[in-house]
Amino acid sequence: MTMQEKFTEDRRNFLIRLLSAEQLRGKAIRYLEDYGYIEGYIEAAAMLLRCSMEYGLAYYGGGECQMEVTLRCKREELERLERSKARNEGPNLKAQLLQAVRASLPSGFDVFKLDFRADAAESSRRAVTSPEEVKDSEKFESAQKPPERMPWHSEGFATIRKFNSKGEMVEPLPLSNEFRALCQLLAERPDQIAQFSEIEPQIGTRTHELDIAAKAINPAQKGERRVRDLLRTKTGKRLLKWGVLIEKEVGREKFLKLSPPKHAQ
Repeated sequence: MTMQEKFTEDRRNFLIRLLSAEQLRGKAIRYLEDYGYIEGYIEAAAMLLRCSMEYGLAYYGGGECQMEVTLRCKREELERLERSKARNEGPNLKAQLLQAVRASLPSGFDVFKLDFRADAAESSRRAVTSPEEVKDSEKFESAQKPPERMPWHSEGFATIRKFNSKGEMVEPLPLSNEFRALCQLLAERPDQIAQFSEIEPQIGTRTHELDIAAKAINPAQKGERRVRDLLRTKTGKRLLKWGVLIEKEVGREKFLKLSPPKHAQ
């Protein structure tokens, strides 16, 4: 083994310890969701949720380790990607996925090639026979994990995810910081339920903190927010319809409960 081959091997082992393929996929999904206001990014995040990821190091060059990344998808996803490319309309889905993966890698690594292939369960695999291939295969397999179902909300409630009865994500819903604040406050309560009057004085302060953390140019003002007004908005009505927010009345008091979304029909 040459010095360059040994260096590349060492870098690959370092990356495997630092970031598994599944962790890299999760970081790329969060990147796309965080920038969901860009056209096509939410669609790209939804597609990445339905794929599994594999990676390997191709070579070392230009001061960086160049990676080959493969997304394994169901055949209908591959067909949809081909139809999108053939129409040549709207954002480039592959380019957006590539950008997300690159942005999620640690310093010193870049993506040389991004491939889309049929899911391993739908395609045959070539047998490895040589000792070198067996060794590489064992290392590669030990670094891979089968894709796990994503939680119904992203970290900090930036996005709510709706699944069908098969556990497949069918629709993501990005939330503004005002709704993120509302969901976070409910999640911190016992049984994830609180009186309107209890959380209304806190929504403005939490929204302000989220805006400051996001370095918003004009952060929201602190102060009371009426839950009733939030629930009348388009996003509020959608969260009620999905069952994420549930209104309850006990006597004259109104309560709001946070729950996972209902399965899509």
